[in-house]
Parts: sequence; C-alpha cells; structure tokens
Amino acid sequence: MPLHPMLVHYPIAFTMLAAIFQLIAVIFRQRSLMLPALLALGFGAAMAVSAAFTGTAQEEFIRSVPGIGAHLDRHASLGTLSAWLLSAGSLVALYLYLKQRLHPGLFLAGLVLGTALVLVTGHFGAELVYRFGAGVTR
Repeated sequence: MPLHPMLVHYPIAFTMLAAIFQLIAVIFRQRSLMLPALLALGFGAAMAVSAAFTGTAQEEFIRSVPGIGAHLDRHASLGTLSAWLLSAGSLVALYLYLKQRLHPGLFLAGLVLGTALVLVTGHFGAELVYRFGAGVTR
C-alpha cells in the first residue's frame, strides 16, 4: 500500500493548525500560543518532507498514466518547494523564537503563505487522482 496518500493530509492539517494558533495568538496578544504554532509548523514540515519522499518514490509508477506528465511535474515541484520552505521556515522561526525575536505578525504572515502553498500543492495532487486516476487501482 502506498504511503504517500496516507501522509499528504498531515502537512495540510498541521500548517493550518499552526496558522490558527498564531492567528489566535495575534488577536488575543498571547505570545504563549506561539509555541504551539511553532510545534505544529515543525510537525507539518516533517510530514511535508515525508510526503515529498514517498511521492518521489511513487513517481515512476504514476508517470505511466497517459497525459499526466506536466501535471505530475507541477505537483512534484510544488511538493518539493513546500517541504523545503516549511523546513527552512520552521528552523528560522525556532531560532528567532529562542532568541525572543520572532515577530507575531510576520510569523502569522509566513504561516498563511506556507499554508496556501501546501493547499495549492494538495489541490494539484487531488487533480492527479480525480482527473487522471493516479494511484487508483481498478
């Protein structure tokens, strides 16, 4: 059973959760909620890396679906970009948090952009399944 379809939902959920925690932290001026946001981002980044690796492992099999090439390339590129940006962003945010220099509003903006990138990546992944039947056994 392929792992990629099971893992892809975690980066989406964790980055959204991080953005929600940080939004609440900004609205209510509760810096204490920045830590749960940071932890959720870290989990989301780790799962994005896992999803990217497992997706790459399945790529050769999926590429055999007629007409899927460019769509698969777009999804794979966005997935790799998501994994790198979430990983780098979580490390930078952790460093700034530990130095007490993590700006709540900028952190929220980064989380919103990261979440949007993961959602767009997921949309194109869903297109591979629902439009092309990628990974669907018949």
